[in-house]
Amino acid sequence: MELNEIKIRIRKTVPVSSKKDPFCLNNIYLSSNKSVTFGRQLTEGVHVRLLSKTTPLMISRKHATIAPSPESSEEKVCFAVTDHNSMNGVYVNNSRITASEPHDLDIGDAITFGCGVGSQPAEFEYIFEAVSTKTNKRVDHLMNQNISPTKKKRVTDSPSVTIIESKSIQITEQEAKISRLSEELLIKENIQNELQNKLQETETGLIEKLEKQKSDLEVARENAELELKQMLENQLKQKETELKCEFEEQLKSLENEKICVESKLKEELSHKLSEKDQLYHEELKSQKLSLEQAMIDKENELIAQLKAQEGVIEQYKSVEENQKELENCLLELRKEIQDKESQLRDQKEVTKKVESEAKQNVIQTMEDEFTCIICQELFIEATTLPCAHTFCELCLKLWMRKKKNCPVCRRHIKGRAVRSVVLDSAVEKMIEAMEEGAILRRRELKSERLIQKRKEEASEGIVSFGHTSQASLPRPRPPTPPGTIYLL
Repeated sequence: MELNEIKIRIRKTVPVSSKKDPFCLNNIYLSSNKSVTFGRQLTEGVHVRLLSKTTPLMISRKHATIAPSPESSEEKVCFAVTDHNSMNGVYVNNSRITASEPHDLDIGDAITFGCGVGSQPAEFEYIFEAVSTKTNKRVDHLMNQNISPTKKKRVTDSPSVTIIESKSIQITEQEAKISRLSEELLIKENIQNELQNKLQETETGLIEKLEKQKSDLEVARENAELELKQMLENQLKQKETELKCEFEEQLKSLENEKICVESKLKEELSHKLSEKDQLYHEELKSQKLSLEQAMIDKENELIAQLKAQEGVIEQYKSVEENQKELENCLLELRKEIQDKESQLRDQKEVTKKVESEAKQNVIQTMEDEFTCIICQELFIEATTLPCAHTFCELCLKLWMRKKKNCPVCRRHIKGRAVRSVVLDSAVEKMIEAMEEGAILRRRELKSERLIQKRKEEASEGIVSFGHTSQASLPRPRPPTPPGTIYLL
């Protein structure tokens, strides 16, 4: 009598045959009332170990689980595989399944734990299949009837004594054979128990050996981490000293540039002011000479008139009339002198106005040179690119989030922008020579830029660098018409 049983297992497509192959089982039988978990190390929650010799981290600590599906019944047992958010995933028929979601399995499906490295195939590939086992119970049935299965003889219904005796002899022989077989079965069971105990001892020894190797590897990993940390610290110190040297050299070069620019600016300003002063002095001299000549001419006229009047006075007999006429002439002379003085005052005011206009023209020319092309304001924290064009630090930072080229020459920015302290000091000195309204507006603009800079630095910790919208860039002002002066 034969009994057919169906067992579910997963079979490795390429069986393990040598020490170079990965550490895993060739056949893993599944139970209808128990789940099987696969991982890199055997723990309380991991039942089957899968360890790669070439890529040890291919399998996660808790990689996947094959468990009976909730849809299974007594007639049909279904299984499902679940990926526990593993690094290299679980593939069913070369398609990666979704993590943390059970995936139903069918007979013949190919299950792959991990993936292949390069052009090599995956190491842990299994086939989900059903296996039929046949158990022959014919021997037990015959033993229950005390009849030998190998030497079964035909029984007759003859009443002769010889047949009965032969049957009794056969029965005794079969009983002896059954007792001998039962003794052999007990011996084999004892041998099997001994083998199981030895197998358990070897498993415990292997586990202890693996734990010892694990502790040794952890100690080696900690030592390697300490060595790597020390090496990184040494490299960081060396890099820090190099950066300090470079920073000091840059500071020295900037100081030299500052001295040169200041000297040049002083020379230019002094030269221009001297030229203006010389022109003003020449104009004043010419005006003074013309005024003196006019006064001399007027005095000569007055003298001639006085002489004529003296002749007339002699003709007049009355002294009182002559005195009145002289007083009137003196009053006219005084009025003319006052008019000349008022003309001199007006001329001085004109010269002052010309001087202020010249000063404003100089400031305008300097403002055009020290104006940021992006925001059309005087430089605030001037920053110079490798192409020698200078902009405000915040304006350049916002520009570079959108584009990586110079706003003036459109060259691609290579290298690092440098702060120009010399230009900042020159701009501040130029602003000191301006009016109070310009100075107050400059302070307000600097405080606004400082607040905007802090907001940008705070937003850089949340938003990834390089995704600045077009609206965040400062809009360039329209070109200024000639002769226009902006008070900052």
